[in-house]
Amino acid sequence: MTDAACELDPRSSREALALNTIAGIAVRPFAALAGFYRRRAMLTRLTQLDDHMLKDIGLQRFDLCDAMTLSSGEDVTRFLRGRADERRVAERGRQRMRARIASSE
Repeated sequence: MTDAACELDPRSSREALALNTIAGIAVRPFAALAGFYRRRAMLTRLTQLDDHMLKDIGLQRFDLCDAMTLSSGEDVTRFLRGRADERRVAERGRQRMRARIASSE
């Protein structure tokens, strides 16, 4: 095989890049819509959990209600993760405060 046979035609490379770009632009809205429905399905499954199971993952029932009011452009998963993180940080603060009070007595 010669070196000339291994060379790529720059024109076909540009055409392939353009085709990939156009395909990506065409698919992007459908991928976003699929992600939206996937996150909403996850939210629906979470609403079926009992309160004890929700507490185990750091959520409360009203967190799910708040998440249902988000617009389609907002990420439900990120919102719920933020709520769980806020609750976890607050609980750590309460534990530290209890420990300080107990040690001062």
